[in-house]
Amino acid sequence: MKEVALGAVVLLMVIGSALAQDGFIVGGGADSALSGWSDIGQMQEASAKLSCSDSHIQDLSYGSHELHKLDVYPSATENSPVIFFIHGGAWRTGDKSAPAHQQKGQYYSSQGYVFVSVNYRLSPEVQHPAHIQDVAAAFSYMKQNCRQWNGDPAAIYVMGHSAGAHLAALLSTNETYLEAEGASLSDISKTVLLDGAGYDIPLVKEMNENSFSRTYAPAFGTEDSVLIEASPIHNVEEGKGIASFLIIHIDREMSRRQSGNLANKLRECGYVATVREAEGKTHESLSKELGQDSDIPTQWTLKFFSGTNVEGSRKAGSRRRVRRKKGQRRKYYRKMAR
Repeated sequence: MKEVALGAVVLLMVIGSALAQDGFIVGGGADSALSGWSDIGQMQEASAKLSCSDSHIQDLSYGSHELHKLDVYPSATENSPVIFFIHGGAWRTGDKSAPAHQQKGQYYSSQGYVFVSVNYRLSPEVQHPAHIQDVAAAFSYMKQNCRQWNGDPAAIYVMGHSAGAHLAALLSTNETYLEAEGASLSDISKTVLLDGAGYDIPLVKEMNENSFSRTYAPAFGTEDSVLIEASPIHNVEEGKGIASFLIIHIDREMSRRQSGNLANKLRECGYVATVREAEGKTHESLSKELGQDSDIPTQWTLKFFSGTNVEGSRKAGSRRRVRRKKGQRRKYYRKMAR
């Protein structure tokens, strides 16, 4: 009954957004929203956009393309922080409504956050900068409408996994995309990156040409100037007011190196960056298990959002180095210095 009641309240609060693509004109409250319905059938059609199991709002349109959609998991508390989540999938696959992302939405909503999960156009249909342009448009839409979902537009946290981590980092470091949508870097309060490896795309091209050709070239092309512009690490500069970062990676070389490099660049420019290695996680399980009470990275994110220090803000891989024997340690340091 509690879920049904919450769904009814949310429906009244956000029906303007939910029905915008269907041509209804609504004003600023529940009464004006209800006045847009001519019969009970239209109300049922609108209600279908809500999931009865978790009372989240599905497929709100922020643009004209079929992938210009987002899902919202409202908070039951007014002025709640908003988590803006960007899915991964090598910029060519993935979906905002995957079961793992629904789990995230339900969990963070239960913890007092509004959770917004966004889709964007995918390669090979489009290449950079289309992905990040879509994400910026979705961010602007979310910021303008989040009060309807009990969100606080002054407390927006950007989060992404894999390719979504790249897009989250780029959104948080390159002001041009947000400014084109009437927003700014100052609208982002905090950023969480989950095992991305595309923070420095020219480095990928240099270190692993096969991986670059298979994964990155279809999404970004091969022009060096484009690869640099699309790399978050090359957009970090002093004086931009970039948000604090929590950068989580698993035990894989490219993600560890790029996470550490990005954090170091942020720190050099005067920003706050914490790096943690999610020991025992795979690239997939890091995302699939986020939003479970027993999940350690989930607890890291909650501490980070609340302003509590996330222990272990050492450079990426430092814990692993401490555990190595002396001979192994020397060999490891030599490898990392290359």
